[in-house]
Amino acid sequence: MRNTWKLPGLVLAGVLAAACQELAVTNPNDPNREQATGQPAAVEALVSSAFSLWWFVTHDDEPGWGVSTMADEFSGTFLDFGLHHSSQEPRQAWINTPTFTYNNMTETPWYNLHSVVSNVNDALVAMNGGVVPADAARARAVAKFMQGLSHGYLALYFDSAFVVTELVDLDTVTVPRLQPYSIVMDTALSELRQAITIAEANVFTIPGPPGWFRTPVTNTELVRLAHSFIARFLISEPRDRAERDAVDWSLVLAHAEQGIQTDFTVEGEPGVLENGFTFRAARKRTTTPSDFARPDMWLLGPADSATGFLAWVNTPVENRHAFRDAIQLRTKDRRIHGSAGPSTQGRYFGYHRFAVGDATRGTYHYSNYAFYRLGTTTTWQTGPQLAMTTAEMDFIRAEAL
Repeated sequence: MRNTWKLPGLVLAGVLAAACQELAVTNPNDPNREQATGQPAAVEALVSSAFSLWWFVTHDDEPGWGVSTMADEFSGTFLDFGLHHSSQEPRQAWINTPTFTYNNMTETPWYNLHSVVSNVNDALVAMNGGVVPADAARARAVAKFMQGLSHGYLALYFDSAFVVTELVDLDTVTVPRLQPYSIVMDTALSELRQAITIAEANVFTIPGPPGWFRTPVTNTELVRLAHSFIARFLISEPRDRAERDAVDWSLVLAHAEQGIQTDFTVEGEPGVLENGFTFRAARKRTTTPSDFARPDMWLLGPADSATGFLAWVNTPVENRHAFRDAIQLRTKDRRIHGSAGPSTQGRYFGYHRFAVGDATRGTYHYSNYAFYRLGTTTTWQTGPQLAMTTAEMDFIRAEAL
């Protein structure tokens, strides 16, 4: 649709050249909003496909790997997906230009999250105009839910983004204005609350695959899921100590208490809904587990009850090497190794004698621990894909208390 891409595209166009103009060419195969949303089935299709597009952005290689490695969650020396650029020490400034080799780390979430918002906006505008799908309450609740998820992740990924709802008339927008992430997040929280209100007032079930959330979700389960995302967003938004101190923990606790009661998973399908991030996190192409990236020592090391991690920390960055047999992690944390000893596999991780990576890019990236938590082989594209856990809500409640 013509309006779908126009607004986000202006950012990139402004970067490339201020003088660029749209070509006055009519494409008969590019319908406008009214033509594309004139039928109830088309409106429902825009809503039911929104989750899969959102999932692709938040569970694939970009921006997942760059964000994960800059947070010292995973570590590696591959150049793919901005992984190495984001994890170098000392940290490197992100090259925020369209010509940067790894610009997809920022462009993928930027365009696709705005597209999710645009698609469900079109559906909501059509419903407000009288084009009513079979279950209008379900479609409206899911549309507001997806608005909230998309604006929420835009607020987490970027310092500013567009705030566009179904109430914005794009034909009157001559100078689109970016809003700071705090305003974008406020919009997201409001949209999730609207989804809660609609779902509480109506009984429905969101179908399983194909489409929608790829797992059946009742209206009451959607309410709990929205509360959970609100709790996640409230504690994830702060950028510094002052913002962290300003978090309303009583509000966080209230939403977490109303959150999910079972893990939220969606059904994977090759080429349709996959978890590209966990695929590479657990990749084993020959005999080496996690041969693409490994859990970072900053993630696992604090559980060490011996002196190995402390010695690693106190070694200058450029001289750090991976843990070797003599200084494996010793811990009572059975997620890291089993009860039979540090060489046995834990529930989430497992020791592997050989580190992987290119030494010329920094041995401080090395790790001797592989990732097993979410399975290997084809588990990243078939069966349940983990989206949110009750354990996350437990941890949020604990921190709030």
